[in-house]
Amino acid sequence: MNNGVPDLDVLALLNGSTGEHLASLGGVPIDHPGFVLRVGRERLRDFLWANLTVTTGKKFSHYEEDDDGVVAFFQDGTSVRGSILIGADGAHSYVRSQLLGPSSQPVASSLVPIVGECELPRHLYEPMHEVGTAAIIATSPGVRYLIGLRSIQPDRSFANYYYALCFYSKNPEVDSVWAQTASKQELYDKAVKITKDMPSLLKNIIEYTGVDNIMTLPIKFLEFAPPEQIPTGRVTLLGDSAHSMIPFCIAGANSAIQDACDLGRILGRKYTEDGSDLRLALREYEKLMLPRGRKNVLQSRAVGKSGNLMSMVEGRVDTKDLLARQVFI
Repeated sequence: MNNGVPDLDVLALLNGSTGEHLASLGGVPIDHPGFVLRVGRERLRDFLWANLTVTTGKKFSHYEEDDDGVVAFFQDGTSVRGSILIGADGAHSYVRSQLLGPSSQPVASSLVPIVGECELPRHLYEPMHEVGTAAIIATSPGVRYLIGLRSIQPDRSFANYYYALCFYSKNPEVDSVWAQTASKQELYDKAVKITKDMPSLLKNIIEYTGVDNIMTLPIKFLEFAPPEQIPTGRVTLLGDSAHSMIPFCIAGANSAIQDACDLGRILGRKYTEDGSDLRLALREYEKLMLPRGRKNVLQSRAVGKSGNLMSMVEGRVDTKDLLARQVFI
């Protein structure tokens, strides 16, 4: 419902080899259990920033703790002091590197994506839209395939879509470098080869996108599963800096949002109700965040590796919390 049309958001799961429809998530209003909400990243960021004072153009360098607080230093020589520091600086988190040490770097996923984006005319996008109004996830041997809707023109003549066609690699570090350095033509040729035996519903977007709309320097799927505990103090982690995962359980954005809600609730209670040391609030938050984040990273990895999307729906992978409130970015 956030794409300018009244359709309820549906995430469809397909067999990539046959086109068989396996299951759907969503398709119900947002005040009903099991809804899916397709959220545009830029619009969500604008909404979150609307009532915040945000300073941009800063690059974190390091932090220092003392008995009274923590100071964050930036590469331009400036610094800022606070009671606590929340590292929410993404999969390549500098805060995490200092907090957990240099061995805490994320690893390349065994799934290497080729990414494209294009505007599709109505006769090409409608068959996909009828199956999954928000997105389609399809799997075939060695391939995981995500097709997502960005927007639809008000007259429904065209729709903007993107895809991430992911191939399994036995040597992801090498193949990820290839994907980051390959030409548009090389990436397109690889995508055409991978999808040549897939149903038209899935391969038409590749052919229509063509060479020009392939994204060079495509996204790189990274994974980081947090440890069971992190050093106590005035610093903690949130979102991808705490738990980076591949998108095949649709858990990344949900986990980050739940982290923020849990942390805000706990901080508010500790600060306003009992005046506790905020370091205690961070420990309470981490008791929720760390096991949840680790579980979601490992479950996303398991679904990505097996390609068994039905394990989410049938409960063999425990995604109860995710299926109750899905936000798909």
